[in-house]
Amino acid sequence: MYAPISRAVQRFGTSELFSLQSLDDGLRVTERDLATIVECCNEPLIYRYLFNDPLNGRAYTVDDARIFVDWARRGWREHRYFVFLIKDSHKKIVGCVDISSDILSNSPIGYWVTDSIRGIMTNALNCLMEIAREAGYLKLFALVEPDNTRSTRLLERLGFIHTGSPIEEVTFLGKPTGKRCVFDCYEKELVVE
Repeated sequence: MYAPISRAVQRFGTSELFSLQSLDDGLRVTERDLATIVECCNEPLIYRYLFNDPLNGRAYTVDDARIFVDWARRGWREHRYFVFLIKDSHKKIVGCVDISSDILSNSPIGYWVTDSIRGIMTNALNCLMEIAREAGYLKLFALVEPDNTRSTRLLERLGFIHTGSPIEEVTFLGKPTGKRCVFDCYEKELVVE
């Protein structure tokens, strides 16, 4: 998969268009963008499910946002993982989706969206699956904490199937944190056209 990639994503129930943009070296990220990432990542649900354990309860900071952007860009340069920002029609970051590895046979995905925006993540993940299919991915999976019902419903709406509840290492930016957690695993076979 090669950057840049930019796709339009329509918000459910409206004609409002958002964009899915590869977070590669060519995408300009401003100080305001970093502040928006910090704000989103400190929202209660996003923080609880993605950052509480890796950050040991400390707040997500602008330094964390910079590290995330650098990490995302490195993934595109090395063709190992592929992070996309979700932006609204005013180019404000509202979320993020990613294909977390270059393993075409079965790759994990990740995602988050600000609580202030509803009706975008289903279409954003549909778009991500289309990009993955075009790149030759055969199966995607997501690991979800068992009490994260919003994420579970989202995956089920997209046709992901619950395949088990493994105990997995918690990772942060691709690195193990030393903590383990029970996750529900949801998988989706991609039909290659």
